[in-house]
Amino acid sequence: MRPQFTALLRSLLVCLCLLFAQAATGNSLDPRLGRADVARQRADAAEGALLAPGVYKRGMDAFNRAKELVGDEGNPEKIRESLMIAIDRFAEVEELSLRAREVLVDALAARRDAESAGAKSPDSRLWKEGENQLRAAVMRLERNREADVIKPADKAETAFRAAELAAIESTLFAEADKQIAFALDMDADDVAPKGVAEAQRLIAAARTRLIQDRYDTDEPRDHATLATHHALRAQYIARAMRALDREDITPEDFVGTWEKELTHIGELMGVNVYFDDGPGEAGTQLSSAVADLLLARNRLEDQVSEQQRYSMTLQQEIETLQTELGGQSKARARLQAELERQERMKEKVRRVAGMFKANEAQVLRVQDRLVLRMIGVSFGSGSTTLEARHNTLLGKVRTALAEFPDTPVIVEGHTDSHGADNTNLELSRKRAESVMQYLLKGGTIARELLTTVGYGETQPIASNESAEGRQKNRRIDVVLYPQW
Repeated sequence: MRPQFTALLRSLLVCLCLLFAQAATGNSLDPRLGRADVARQRADAAEGALLAPGVYKRGMDAFNRAKELVGDEGNPEKIRESLMIAIDRFAEVEELSLRAREVLVDALAARRDAESAGAKSPDSRLWKEGENQLRAAVMRLERNREADVIKPADKAETAFRAAELAAIESTLFAEADKQIAFALDMDADDVAPKGVAEAQRLIAAARTRLIQDRYDTDEPRDHATLATHHALRAQYIARAMRALDREDITPEDFVGTWEKELTHIGELMGVNVYFDDGPGEAGTQLSSAVADLLLARNRLEDQVSEQQRYSMTLQQEIETLQTELGGQSKARARLQAELERQERMKEKVRRVAGMFKANEAQVLRVQDRLVLRMIGVSFGSGSTTLEARHNTLLGKVRTALAEFPDTPVIVEGHTDSHGADNTNLELSRKRAESVMQYLLKGGTIARELLTTVGYGETQPIASNESAEGRQKNRRIDVVLYPQW
């Protein structure tokens, strides 16, 4: 290739690179600024303004001088000189930024976490403090005073971590704090002292728990939600007392509003609710009606499941009759045998369900599974050890398993959402393992048929916002897979 052509090709490639750089910046920079602008972009990508602010500023000053000279048709030599200074400074920025990331790794990680939590705000004193200390640290790095970096870097990390915690608290607790403040402004603590005190206790406990582990927010969030409801309830009581004091309503009217709502719920369920002795008897009536409805729903679900299996069986037999010539009697016999087998299985399920009291276990048909939900098996906080009081119930479980010989069984452990995810997962696994070991002692099921799994907090059956819901979620399910 001729030297002249090679030189021309090289010039064209340089021009193309400059044009691409110009297009990437989205402006109409003079081609002479191309190399310096690419260097500037690299410095920006390295967060030069944050990690090497002094050198970055000198680079930008030189770059802007060059732009002004180009725009004013200034001295080409001075333009080149300014551009070379800019390119050198931006290259230095990249080196300093890399060094800053190594030396200030903890402070920068704290800054990222604080920003992710929403702490970056011009009104945040802690964020400003973190930024000022970080700037002091990087300025000392620029001057090669690495020995003097530790103190401001530690202060920056501390400020950013505090800013992060404050931002998380604000997100989680703002509504509860607001409603507690409203309740106090209304003097609700005079007429509903227990509710206000409980709201304050819950929000304080939430803050303590968040300080212990700011990244496990489930329990603090639940506490804050309950605190909000307690504060709102206290406000309601305060408003009601004011109305009574002003004689806007009578005590009978006030009580009547509650009675009306409970009566309406009773009507929806076909129950006559009476208030002869206050809310106690009404609550008992409604609770009993709800229990009956839940039982009826479970029975309906079983019937639907049974009908579905029956329909599938009939469809299979129809298909068999259509393909077999002269085999009607055999198909009918098979169908009759299958129906008898399913009836025996239904009787087994009824027998197993009858073994357990309502406060011991629920027996549920879930698709092709039979679930023994061990309501009566509960563990102490953080414990995986079964207590002697569980022996009677687990003995009944062994008896139930004997009704389904050669059936695979999985013991499932579940927890509520309070606590770290990994801790809950391990806790649920170990609790399921404890139950499995107890069941194996009875000798009613082969070891190879029995397995365990821990689901932690991933499969709740109730709300984790209430103590009652969390108790339901802390459960052991013994799941059978019979051949229906």
